[in-house]
Amino acid sequence: MNLDQKLIYLVDDEEGVRRSLETILRDEGYTVHGFPNGREIVAFTEKEAPRSRPILALVDLRLPDIDGVEVMHKIKAVSPETEILMLTGNPDMTSAIESVNAGAYAYLLKPYQFDDIKRTIRRLTEKQKLIEENRELTEKLKKWNEKLEDEVFRRTVALRDSYRKLETLYQMRSQFVSIMSHELRTPTTALVGFAETLRTGWDHLSKEKIQDYLNIISVESSRMVTLMSEIFEISRIHEGKLELHPESADLGGLVKEVVDDFRGRHPKISFGFHLRSDSMAARVDPGYFKTMLDHILSNAVKYTPPEGHILIFAERTGDRCAIRVEDDGPGIPRELQEKVFEPFFRSMDNVNRKNPGAGLGLTISRGIVNNMGGDIQLAQKITGRSGCAVVVTVPFQTPAKE
Repeated sequence: MNLDQKLIYLVDDEEGVRRSLETILRDEGYTVHGFPNGREIVAFTEKEAPRSRPILALVDLRLPDIDGVEVMHKIKAVSPETEILMLTGNPDMTSAIESVNAGAYAYLLKPYQFDDIKRTIRRLTEKQKLIEENRELTEKLKKWNEKLEDEVFRRTVALRDSYRKLETLYQMRSQFVSIMSHELRTPTTALVGFAETLRTGWDHLSKEKIQDYLNIISVESSRMVTLMSEIFEISRIHEGKLELHPESADLGGLVKEVVDDFRGRHPKISFGFHLRSDSMAARVDPGYFKTMLDHILSNAVKYTPPEGHILIFAERTGDRCAIRVEDDGPGIPRELQEKVFEPFFRSMDNVNRKNPGAGLGLTISRGIVNNMGGDIQLAQKITGRSGCAVVVTVPFQTPAKE
């Protein structure tokens, strides 16, 4: 609690002196509590300390019951900031000087001039004002230091986050360069090699060989175009520039279109499509929805063995439409089931080493689905065989009443 700048306590056993001082101080605008002995001022101070504390206590050095220095110590015990001005009528200044050494602000020798008391109190008031200003400045400085520490901590955390992001970007860049150099080297080598073979040996090659080489060039060119398209799509997704044109669509029909296309492209694999709900209406971008499903099925085909099975289920569950794709591949360990959606992620197993790809298909699929208000996750298969299940959900759209 701060000191009351207008409150003064006074203890003197000489009533005339006490009354005179009370009058002078009240005329100066102070509130004064006078006491005839040490016990009363000590008791009053201890009682009032929780509510108010005086800026100054004028204490007679020689009191009839308690020594003035002892009174000073008791007042200081409950109100340390209160200054003590000792009053003494003893011409021997030894006791007065000792009281100052013991903690008194100053002493005045009786008979004293009232102007001396006024000047002393003014100096004390100025001192206390400076002390209070210093305390306020110290408190402000403390708060500013705390704010600064908080800001430094916040900035440090932000810098650490930025560093981690940069580190991740650097790793992704290194991974990108490594994967792209590998993925582009194979088709580029094939293109250059077979193009050179055709250029230099056209007249000596059979029509069958020429056709084979042209087919290889076509396949590898398509592979490069697909890779460039995937990189372009990833870039647009990360930059928030994926332009969707949503419309009300029948997901069952869209899924069937994609599945029928895959049946024609991969005749050795058995594709089973099971539509479990009559109404599969959703507001999606049909083109991007089919692109997303194409990536998922391409992934399933890549890891499904020859003569294997891929099952596609479409059903409505509550306010969501769910598309589930299950394959007969080796499956994905639980600890990697979220990482497969990261760009360029490919587990280092024998299956992946044998299958080309940059590891962008599921990343693109998640970006497309999320932009349509949906979700995509890996899940347990419901058919009981080994392999992987990818589940896509999008909000169901209630058909408009005619």
